[in-house]
This record gives sequence, C-alpha cells and structure tokens, in this order.
Amino acid sequence: MSEQKFPILMYHRVDDSAHMHKVGLNLSGEHCSLERFERHMGYLQRNHAVLSVPEIIHIINTGQKLPEKSVAVTFDDGTKDHCKVVLPILESMGIPATFFVMTDPLYGKLPSTFRLQLVTGDSSKIDEIANEHVPEALRRFAPEHFDKYLRGIDVPDTRYLGESSQATREIKYLLNSILSEGPRSDISKYLLEMIFPEESESDIAQKMFLNEGDIKALYRKGMTIGSHCRSHNKLPTIVSDEVFYGEVVGSHTTLNGILGEGPEIIGYPSGGIEGLSDVRVQLIRETYLGGCTLINQTEVCSTRTDPFNMPRIHEHHFERLIAK
Repeated sequence: MSEQKFPILMYHRVDDSAHMHKVGLNLSGEHCSLERFERHMGYLQRNHAVLSVPEIIHIINTGQKLPEKSVAVTFDDGTKDHCKVVLPILESMGIPATFFVMTDPLYGKLPSTFRLQLVTGDSSKIDEIANEHVPEALRRFAPEHFDKYLRGIDVPDTRYLGESSQATREIKYLLNSILSEGPRSDISKYLLEMIFPEESESDIAQKMFLNEGDIKALYRKGMTIGSHCRSHNKLPTIVSDEVFYGEVVGSHTTLNGILGEGPEIIGYPSGGIEGLSDVRVQLIRETYLGGCTLINQTEVCSTRTDPFNMPRIHEHHFERLIAK
C-alpha cells in the first residue's frame, strides 16, 4: 500500500482566561484564543476527516487505507478549559480528540513547569520575582548557578518567544533547561509559596486541572484519554528506574482505574523516545498502543511512521501547514 501522510495537531490551553481570573490565578505559557480555536475546528470539520489517534493507529496496524485528508487533534496537560471550553465546541462539531492527562494533579501535586507558569503569570510581579525571589531561591537550592543568573541567562532566540519580558524568558529557561529536576522542584515550590502564600498547592491544582469527574465526562462524550505521565518530567532526563516506571506505568494504572480501560496512547512530555534505553522503550511499547512526541512541531506523520514516535504539528503552524 502506498504511503499516506496525515497531520496530528497539538493544542494546550484554549481561552482559559475567564476561568483562571475567576479562581484568582494567572498563567504564562501557551494558549489558543477561543476565536482562533473555533476557526480551526470549523476548517477541519469542512475539509478533513478527523479521527482519534487510536483510530489512526488501528487502521494502519490492520493494513487498511486512511480516509482522504485524515487528521487528528490532541490536547496536552489536562487543564480545566479542556472540559469547560474545548469539549462543547468539539461536541457541537462532531470532532473527536485525544486528551493527554497528567495524573499528579489528581492528587493535589503541581508539576514544576506549571508552578513556574503560575509564578510568572502576573506581569506586575515579575520584577519582584526576578530580582528578589529567584536569587534567594538559588542561594538556598542551587548556589552554583547564583552568579550565572546575576550575570544574565543567555536564552536561545527560539525559546519562549511569546513571553512579554526578558526576565520571564530567563527564569523559564533557567528552571526548565539548566537546572536538574531536584533544584527545579525545590525552587518552583519556593517561588509558588512566595507568590501565593495563602493558597496550598493542592487547592491550586484543583482549580487548574481536570479532576476524575472531568476526565470521565470527556470519555463519556467519545473523547480519547491518553497519558501525559505523572508529573510532566522529560522522560530521557529521569535517572531512577522506579521514577520512570511510575511516570509511564503508574500514570497508566491511575487512568485505567478511572476509565475502566486503557489508556492506549501516551503523549511524551516535552520530547519523545529519543535518548531512552531499549529497555525503557520496550516498557512503553508493552504498556501502550502508540505515542505522540513534542519535538519537531512542524512534521507530518505518515503510515510508515513508528506509531510510538508520532510527531505533532503545533497549532501555531495551522495556517501554514494545514489550511494552506
């Protein structure tokens, strides 16, 4: 059978400003406006055959031909807007989608990357954070990086371009790309406590992320639930076999307990399977049907793509690569 190509679209948050304002939180990071999202889904409804990721993999594995102009839609992280904002739009247009959900927030735990998005979400406080709280946190938890931070972090031109201030870009690059997970976790917890002294991490997690009822609601409406691991750690950076097992298999077990089956798909947090040992890749293959990456955000899949290494197209590139 001849090779067929198809894109897998990736979204994060969709117009969650009203909900976040209501609960008194601000988030930096990636989001799509409601108008833009509705326009994208309308285009797909009119011009494409929208399938879930498991549907596509099943078709390929059984040697069938994909419908013309097949496409899949995915959402990362499992934030509240996926149920409150995204689901009604998808349901009204008859569009199936795959939601990759982290499981730590179900137990009141915030992954480091989301603590950081909260801390840098209020632009009025960024100078205080950059000039007071981050230096003090480095003194406590990563003193070897203190002088480097004071001299200024050299952020690559392609990173965090959507951020409004250089200080935000430097803080995010420091924590996400320079520090190891231990200091990153300690510093992000410290910063969260400085900015939100009256709220517990558990309360914040409940406001930001899907709970079991939300996940079940998505599933009952015909949406696919996939694992985004436990804590959004980049899998190739995990040293401990026990921690790796918990991220890959533990998250699967948690979601299986909620749904009664699956999940069949994993969405690798901030990466893919490159850099993993053969033993760890085999563990993923034994646990799931396939996996979606977050590496090259402009690459289209094909029926010859390894189903455990399926690239996705970031929604920023929709007009250039999908509606062309």
